[in-house]
Amino acid sequence: MSGSEWGRLDLLKTGVSIKETQTLYQKWACSYNKDCELLGYSGPARVAQRVADLFPVDVRDNVNILDVGAGTGLVAVELKKLGFKNLDALEPSEPMLLEAKKDNLYNNYYQEFLTESPTTLSGDTYDVITGSGIYGEGAHVPCKALYEMIRLVKPGGYIILAARHEVVKI
Repeated sequence: MSGSEWGRLDLLKTGVSIKETQTLYQKWACSYNKDCELLGYSGPARVAQRVADLFPVDVRDNVNILDVGAGTGLVAVELKKLGFKNLDALEPSEPMLLEAKKDNLYNNYYQEFLTESPTTLSGDTYDVITGSGIYGEGAHVPCKALYEMIRLVKPGGYIILAARHEVVKI
């Protein structure tokens, strides 16, 4: 991301329209992973480690995981390192999903927004739902989307999210 585009990161912190946020991600998709590395973004690795803490190595290839706000697949990269194989992506940005597809990170790619309203996905499907950096003001995942995550996860399943505490408000 160029110096002038770094200033646009404010769009991720302040209330803006969905269109503005999606335009930013469309431009950012090709350099997103490198930029996150430069920023020292540790959310995806922390989420993946927490999932790994819940499942012994010998069962990880049978755990069904939905990565919400999957972006370019940073959480999936970390989960795959830890032996997880059954990963699906839910992400509204087509350019971000296309980056994840280049590395064949997920089994299924669902391009839609996550809100409190039902998605097209079947309920009680996933053992784990993950998300890192999905919360923000305005045009990101609303906190009430947790209701839809609860619908999608199997009874007794887990929802593991990483977010800055100042953006989580119900």
